[in-house]
Amino acid sequence: MRRIPVAIAAALAIATAGCSSSGGHSKATNGAGSSGAGTPVSTPASTPATTSASAPATSPSTPATSSAPVTTAQLSAALLAPSDLGAGFAQRAFTRNRNPLPCAAAGSPSFDDQAPTDLVAGTDLANAAQSASVSEELRLYPDSAGASAALRIGTAGLNCPAGKLYATDGTSLRVKIGKPQDVTSDIGATKATAWDTTSPQADVLFVAVQLNRALVLFSFVRDPSTDTTKLPNPLGVAKAGIQKIERS
Repeated sequence: MRRIPVAIAAALAIATAGCSSSGGHSKATNGAGSSGAGTPVSTPASTPATTSASAPATSPSTPATSSAPVTTAQLSAALLAPSDLGAGFAQRAFTRNRNPLPCAAAGSPSFDDQAPTDLVAGTDLANAAQSASVSEELRLYPDSAGASAALRIGTAGLNCPAGKLYATDGTSLRVKIGKPQDVTSDIGATKATAWDTTSPQADVLFVAVQLNRALVLFSFVRDPSTDTTKLPNPLGVAKAGIQKIERS
């Protein structure tokens, strides 16, 4: 399956960027099935990527909160690895998406153009057997105000009932965009939002999380026919990713 890590990346801070989708289905569910449209669901404790609720709170020494110099290598070390997702996932090359946001017209500035930062690291983890993948992008801004502004830009780029998701090679996929779901209580951090995008070719769940001055953008891509019970819970994965950053 072709990778479709939307340019919404920072918007993905879905938790923030409020890809405020409207209506639609919620795939941020506990394994199989879906919750009611726009209804946040809890993260099951049994998912492979779910970590203990007693994980340490954000420390002043973490990249997301510290004002000390941070390197891209440090950000990369805080990202999810195949072992964090369970059997079947493998690492593949990550490429930043520099195409327009889903609700923007063709040729519009990318998210990177509108909310630039040099401190970006990402990972792409694929499960070929299940035709699914998980992408995580960690973007660090000078302060929380910068991260919030980036989040607003991303949210605006998802504020429409239908749009286009652009692959890194520039090809696009027309999708329906659902209403945003506030999943802050499920994931933790400053703010977290999730929304579904659906099409006959692929379903993509975006989760955008603001963690102080950081934006963490997750995208969960799968074939519509994939058995979701064979994949880790998306909110469990996002929560584990945020806790890993907090421990870094």
